[in-house]
Amino acid sequence: MKVFYNDKIKIPYYEMLGLVNNGILRLGILNHIATQIVIHGKIPMPIKAASHLWSFIALAIFVISIFLSFLYSWWLFIIGLVLTPAILRSVKKSNAENLIDLGLKDQAWYTTLMDANVWMYNIEDEYVDLIYNKYKIYGL
Repeated sequence: MKVFYNDKIKIPYYEMLGLVNNGILRLGILNHIATQIVIHGKIPMPIKAASHLWSFIALAIFVISIFLSFLYSWWLFIIGLVLTPAILRSVKKSNAENLIDLGLKDQAWYTTLMDANVWMYNIEDEYVDLIYNKYKIYGL
């Protein structure tokens, strides 16, 4: 599988859907970019709310574990030290998955992110030349 970023090739929405449905292409987005879009972009409220909720829970676990380490045993902060990064990593990954799902369902959203050059196209090896030659951006 070869990865092309959206600044090298641009695949129109309906053609992308056909490639995805035929198993030729997988749509992707980098986790940190997805998180920035969720924080600063105009996305559906449930996605934004879930991201903020789990980020808040992760930070609350960390703060509570530090508090409990002062009250009870010193080692209780280790729980927060382990769980907080794990939850935040999951939130980043879930942001990317949610934006990919939204891009597959909503043409306007897909096109908006395509114009911003944030999509990654994971293309099966045997179709790389065909797809690259058909959708590449000239002048690069």
